Amino acid sequence: MRIAIPLKSHDATWGGPGTYTIELVDHLVRTDKHNEYVLIYPRDVVPRSVSRGAAAEANVREILTTHRRGIVWDQHVVPMIATKERVDLLFSPVMTIPVRGRFRKVFTVHGAERYVVPDMLPAVMTGKWILMEKVFIPIADRIIAVSETMAREFCKATHCDPEKVRSAYLGVSTDFAPMANPAELESVRRKYDLPGRFLLFVGRIFPNKNFANLLRGFAGSAARHTHHLLVVGGVRWKYESDLRLATELGLGSRLKFLDFIPKTDLIGMYGLADCFVYPSFYESFGLAQLEAMACGCPVVAANTGALPEVAGDAAIYCDPHDPATIG
Repeated sequence: MRIAIPLKSHDATWGGPGTYTIELVDHLVRTDKHNEYVLIYPRDVVPRSVSRGAAAEANVREILTTHRRGIVWDQHVVPMIATKERVDLLFSPVMTIPVRGRFRKVFTVHGAERYVVPDMLPAVMTGKWILMEKVFIPIADRIIAVSETMAREFCKATHCDPEKVRSAYLGVSTDFAPMANPAELESVRRKYDLPGRFLLFVGRIFPNKNFANLLRGFAGSAARHTHHLLVVGGVRWKYESDLRLATELGLGSRLKFLDFIPKTDLIGMYGLADCFVYPSFYESFGLAQLEAMACGCPVVAANTGALPEVAGDAAIYCDPHDPATIG
C-alpha cells in the first residue's frame, strides 16, 4: 500500500499534536517495511530526514512543497501531490483531510474539549472545528481518537457513526526516563535559574488548561510559602485574564514562566520538580502526565476527561472546579 502523510504538524512547538506527529511518523516509517510512504511537507516545516540527521528509509519519499501551511496547502497542494503519487490512502495526523482525491482518507482528532468547555476557542478555531464536523467527518473513511473517553464524547457531540471511529492511545518516547546523573539535573537548574523547590505545570495556557484555578489553589495552599510554581509552554489564546489573576493574587515572586524548551531540559525539569500538576477541565489523553510519570515525577491530575482513564491509580486526582483540591 502507498500511504501519503501531510506533515504540517511535524513541529514540536505544536504541543501534543506536534509530538504525536513526530514520534508516530518516525516510528512508523522505520518499523513498517511492507508499505510505501509519501511524506508531504509545507515549506515552513523541516523535512523529517533533515531533522533526524539521516537519510530517509528506502520505502519513504519526502516532498518539500513551495507553499506554506494553510487551507491552500491542505486542499490544493496535498491532494494534487497525493493523486500524482498514486497513493492508496492519505493519513493526516491532525484534523484535516483534502476534499478532493479518490484515495481513502483517515485523520486523527486530538481533542473533544470544545464540546465540554464553553467558549474555549477563538472564532477562527471554532470555524475550523465546524469545517471538520460538516465536511471532513462525512468524507473520512476512518477517524482516530486518542482515548475511549474522547471517542465517546466526540461521537456524542458530532453524531458521527461510532463504527467509523477507532481509539489508539498515545505513547511516550523512551527518552522520558529519570535523569540519573545529579550533575545533569543541576545543569538544567542552573541553565534556567530554577528555584530550589517547585511544582511544575507543562502546557500552553488557554481556557481549557484551567490555569486560573491552579493559581487560586496554589495561592491558598501551604506550598505557596515553600515552593514556586514553574510554568513551561508559553501561552495560546484567551490567557490575559489568567496572567492578571496571578498579579491580583500576589504570586509574582512565586511564579516562573518559560516558553518552549528542548526535550532534554524538560526531562530534567520533571526530575527536579516535587510534583507535576495537571488540573485541565478536559484532556482527551494528557500526554504530559505520562511524560512526568516516566521521569519519576508525582502527578496531581484532574478527575475529568481521559486523565483517569490514562493514569489509572498512578496519579492523585483533584476537582478542577475546586481550587482547594488542586493546591
